[in-house]
Amino acid sequence: MLTPRFELSQTDSLLTVIIYAPYTNIAETEVFVEENQFIFYSSPYYLRLHLPGLVEESRDSHGSYSADEGKFVINVSKVTPGQNFPDLDLLTSLLSPPGKKVDISPGIQVIGDGPNAGPSVDEESEEEFEWFLEQKISEPEPNSLTIDGPKYGFANQKAGVFRNLQ
Repeated sequence: MLTPRFELSQTDSLLTVIIYAPYTNIAETEVFVEENQFIFYSSPYYLRLHLPGLVEESRDSHGSYSADEGKFVINVSKVTPGQNFPDLDLLTSLLSPPGKKVDISPGIQVIGDGPNAGPSVDEESEEEFEWFLEQKISEPEPNSLTIDGPKYGFANQKAGVFRNLQ
């Protein structure tokens, strides 16, 4: 899954999430808002944000899509109007789950008492699966304008074919 390019802004009562996701199927788009989590899914894009404050869906919440720009604008209501959400410009901190800390422990551990001792069946079944996918912010695509104008056809080999036709 791809992490779309996104921006965040806020007013006293609303949090605005602008998501750039071109070439998506609007009918398959899903938005989920609960407490401090915001999840956006529209194949092939997936975005999960961990917000610094609480948000909710209400009658003031709304969204729109601009097909020309490939941009979703989603407004969700803050639970506490007037609350300022800090660090909305630190995008990578919003992508990582809260409380995820690196465990600094010794690299060598004693696994069992005997030479052939391994983990028991109970220890293997207690491991939890990590459901959160790693997300990376993608760079915006540069506009590829050339002197000849836009290219088209197989492998972009043709340009200006219809220039003389009026």
